[in-house]
Amino acid sequence: MRYNEGKFLKSKIEETDGLFFGEHSKGPLLKNTINPQFKSMTLGNYKIKSYVIGDSYFCTLKNEHVQLVNIAHSKDTGDVVLIGKRFEKQEDFYSRPINSSCLGIYIVKQLSNTLRCWDIKDVKKKL
Repeated sequence: MRYNEGKFLKSKIEETDGLFFGEHSKGPLLKNTINPQFKSMTLGNYKIKSYVIGDSYFCTLKNEHVQLVNIAHSKDTGDVVLIGKRFEKQEDFYSRPINSSCLGIYIVKQLSNTLRCWDIKDVKKKL
């Protein structure tokens, strides 16, 4: 394999599957999730960490803003899932000259107490 091909292959794997670090068994897990569990992941060119507040937030393809609590696997499919809490409210940070939401900039409020699951493919970006 030529150098450039290996470089391309590696980046494709990281973009779709992610790399996972800090295996643990401390939870939390939901009913439909199982081990192995991880503390952090690298996806594309960013790292999300469940144990560092400043590095634990991500945005989904549906523009949900989520605080990551754990990384586990789906009991049904075996795929990686992200366990977290979603912010219930989001609003524009500013409205002039355009609404900040057009640029993906929001004020988020009311972090839910309910844990939910997201597929790793639902991650749009780190916050």
